Amino acid sequence: MALDTYELGGGQVDSVDLKALVVSRGVRVADAAYRAFAGSARLSPDPLTCNCLLLPDGTVVQMTDLAVHMRYVRSAMSWDMLKQVRYLSQLKTPFTVELVDGAAMLCHDGRPVTEVCFPPPSSFYERRTSSGLPYLGNAVLQGTDWVSFQCLWPCDYARAGQSCQYCYSGGVFEALQRRHKPMPPSPTPGDAAEIARCAILGEPGAGGIQITGGSTFDTDAEVARIASYLEAIDRLVGRERIRGEIVVYARSSSTACSPRERTGCP
Repeated sequence: MALDTYELGGGQVDSVDLKALVVSRGVRVADAAYRAFAGSARLSPDPLTCNCLLLPDGTVVQMTDLAVHMRYVRSAMSWDMLKQVRYLSQLKTPFTVELVDGAAMLCHDGRPVTEVCFPPPSSFYERRTSSGLPYLGNAVLQGTDWVSFQCLWPCDYARAGQSCQYCYSGGVFEALQRRHKPMPPSPTPGDAAEIARCAILGEPGAGGIQITGGSTFDTDAEVARIASYLEAIDRLVGRERIRGEIVVYARSSSTACSPRERTGCP
């Protein structure tokens, strides 16, 4: 399938290039756009959801609203920790999503690039598991075909004051530990299986699952822990009913590195 092309900065880019630019640079979404599509699309100013936009040819683009993101980061981390995050000075973007004649328009430096749309609305983030755990903050819908568990339990490295530079969850865990505050509740294997069942077999009908635990000092224990989640999902959902992939991000001893080298989850 041929990709659409767009005028951008005096040149042309295709959908994949445009996607890479928006993902890497972030975007700012106008309040009017949030209001206009509230209830009619999966678009929320809550940073714990995972917004995306759809280009005219169907290309899915993950969308981080920098203004919303920064409000959340500031509320979750201390100023001393914020000053240590190297990418803060780079949080500027030429991309915006504006409301133009009732439609959502992706703009670059104030100039329209293309009209965009969003996935249909979902009640996913309003749900709770049978144990009372909210889906919001414990799992996200990524794009139109994935349910992701971004951090199933607190990271040992973050709690030891060595969170990865670009891990928001790790920064929150480190801040809580420094303040001697309790860690947020973690999904049990049963909770994760319920959430996966909802996302895969109900609406929105996701195709694949992404799992990130939380790096531990004991790699064997981490593998066993992730296996318990996979087994619970298999019992409740069934691998044969998951039409896509199951992707697991886990630390292994062969990829271990020093705290100074760690710029992302190993």
